[in-house]
Parts: sequence; C-alpha cells; structure tokens
Amino acid sequence: MTDFKAALDKLSSNSDNKSDQTVVIVGGTSGVGAGIARRISTTNNLGVSQVIICGRNSERGQAIAKLVEDNSENRIKARFIRGDVSTVTGIKQLAKDLAESCGSSCIQHLIQTQNGPPTGDVTGGEDGEDTNFFIQSISRPLLIHLLHESETLSPKSILTCIANPGQTLPDLSIDDLSLTNKKKIENKYRFRFFMEQSARDSCVLDASLKELSDKHPQYTFLHLFPGLVSSEDAGQFIVPFPLNIAFKIAFALFSATPDDYSAAPVYLTFHPEAESTRQGGDQNSGSLRLFDSKLKPMTMGAWASDSSNRKQLWEKLVKMLD
Repeated sequence: MTDFKAALDKLSSNSDNKSDQTVVIVGGTSGVGAGIARRISTTNNLGVSQVIICGRNSERGQAIAKLVEDNSENRIKARFIRGDVSTVTGIKQLAKDLAESCGSSCIQHLIQTQNGPPTGDVTGGEDGEDTNFFIQSISRPLLIHLLHESETLSPKSILTCIANPGQTLPDLSIDDLSLTNKKKIENKYRFRFFMEQSARDSCVLDASLKELSDKHPQYTFLHLFPGLVSSEDAGQFIVPFPLNIAFKIAFALFSATPDDYSAAPVYLTFHPEAESTRQGGDQNSGSLRLFDSKLKPMTMGAWASDSSNRKQLWEKLVKMLD
C-alpha cells in the first residue's frame, strides 16, 4: 500500500502540477479541513498558489489562513471567507462571495469537509430539513451546482467531499429525507435511528454527486470516507447510547489525527501518480469515485445506484434554490 505522506514528501519540482492552482476548503476552520490546509502548506511542489478557508468561525479561519502562509513561507497566499452553509441563503451567499473573490474558472480544487456524523435526532431547519443533514448532505452538491452555474470552477476541477460513501437505506423516501416520520415511529430506538440517518446521509450525497457527475463529466468528483478521525470538535458530536461508549473506546484506540489522515486526500487530489487511482474504481459511477480511508475503491449503495431515485432527488434539491 502506498505511504501517502512519504509519496508527498518525495514530490519532485519536475512534477506536472501547475503552479497557480486555487484550493477552496469548506469546513477548513477545524478538523479534517484544517488538517488538509496544514498538509498543503507543508508539502512542496503541489502547484498550489492560493488557499481559501471557508467556515463559520472567523477566529479559527483566520488563524488557519495565517498558518498556511507561515508554513509555506508565503509561497501560498491564504485567506478566510466566512460562510454558513446550514441554509439555502447561506449557501447562495458563499457561492456569490467565492465567485466575486476568485473570478472566472479560478477554483481548481473544491474540498468540502463540513459537519460530521448524525445525532440520532431531528432538528428542523430554515429550509424544512434537519439542520445536521442539510449541512452534511445537501449543502455540498448545491454549492457545487452554484459554483458551476457562476462559472467559478475550472473546466477540469477536482471536487472532493469527505463524508460517508457507499451506504444504502432501501426505504428512503424523497418526501421524507429528514426521516421525520421514521423518528416518530422509532423514537424509542435512537441507536437504530442514528444508523438510518448515517445511511440516509450517504444515499443523498452519493446520489446527488452521481447526478452532478453525469451532468458535468468535465469535473472529477471524489467522495472519501475518512474513517475515525479525532479532531478538536469530535467531542461535540452527540451520538446515542451505546454508540457513544463504543465511539470513545474506538477514538482512544484507533483514531487518526486530522493531520495524519490529510495525507490521503492530498495525495489523491494532487499527486501525479494518483491519477490512475482517481480514474479507477467503479466504472459505473462515471466521473464520481468513492474511496475508503486507505483509498481503496468503494461502490455506491443500491438506493443511490437507482437512476429514478437520483433524478427525483436532484429535482427536489434544485427546487430548494428557487
């Protein structure tokens, strides 16, 4: 298996990476997103000239941006754009701010790491969907769609989501994406509901990314599973019993740090020798590729593989923008 960190450390100045690439990291103020920003800043010859950190916490975001510049000895320019993707209004504003800040065909890499696992509960949001679910699985494809519409993405952009690929929830209904009806039925079984939420998140994100990849094959779409990553925000995710106990044990024994994990997505998206990996995997996924934490290919679950489900889902998501 490839040692991703070692491969990045050995990147030659003769690599084919262009030297003027812009990277946008949504959720880059902490956790995996911040780890990726730090990895980019300390790796030579990636061809990155600009990193834009997006998130809600201005203090953290500005600190990460400064760290990127300091680590790279100002080889990389970095800045923070505040964005709240928990609502349609917030997504539209972030897309507008990025378009105005970056200009036409500027973004070569969009890396989205916002949010985290489900909570086992449903909290109504401004747009009628559970807020946690909205950030995790709806904000990402909608932001890609808006950036494409504004022609802010480079024609060969690599669009990476780090979340939860490959699961399925056979009875997922387009009319109940937040699983509100299931919550009423399974209120006594929060653990089971949590697992269904996790599968739902995966279905919606895989299906919407697949739909986008079919519409826009010029881009490369990556959906990566990070495995257990212990970040400064890990303790804020509230999961139901007995999973909370299992999580604490697993995080203590097996979790990676954001900086450790970051070598895998940075290798996959930037290293020339990873191009064959990006183009491999499940050929039925079009220009969408799914990978686990070791960059082994994964396949979409049954729900997301159904073209009818994808079509109905995408129609619903796009209507949210009206």
